[in-house]
Amino acid sequence: MAKYTIYKVAAAVYDIYCKSQHPEQNEYVLNKILRYHQIGNQLSEAMRIMDIYEINNGWIIWKGNAPTIEMIEKINEKRKEICLQNNMKIKVKEEEITKTKKNTEEINQYKDALEKALLRINELERKETFKDAEIKKSFISKLFS
Repeated sequence: MAKYTIYKVAAAVYDIYCKSQHPEQNEYVLNKILRYHQIGNQLSEAMRIMDIYEINNGWIIWKGNAPTIEMIEKINEKRKEICLQNNMKIKVKEEEITKTKKNTEEINQYKDALEKALLRINELERKETFKDAEIKKSFISKLFS
C-alpha cells in the first residue's frame, strides 16, 4: 500500500507543479487536484508547511526547483506525520466523548437512585402521617367509649 500512496503523492505533486508553471492555460483549484488524485488535504498542508508553494489571488505559485524524488519522499513523510497527528486528535476526542457518555450514564444512575429514594421517603412520610391520624382517632374513640 505504501508504494501505491507514494505514486499518488508523486502524481499529485507533479500535477500541481506543472499547472503552477502555466497558470494561464489551466484553470484549477488545489482541492480539485487533490480530489482527482484521491489524496487527502494532508498533502497540501505538508507542502505548505515545507514552504513549497504559496497561493496568490487563487493561483498556486511554486517556490524553488522542480520536484525531485527526494522532495516527494520528504513530502510524503510529512503527509504521514500530519495524518498520524490528525488520527491521534480524533482518537483523543473519541475518548473524551466516551468518558463524557460514561459520566452522563453514571450521573443518570445516581439521579434515578435519588428519585427512587425521594419517592420512598415521601411514601414513608405519608404512611407515618396516616398512622398518626389513626392513633389520634383510636385515642379519641377510647376516651369517649
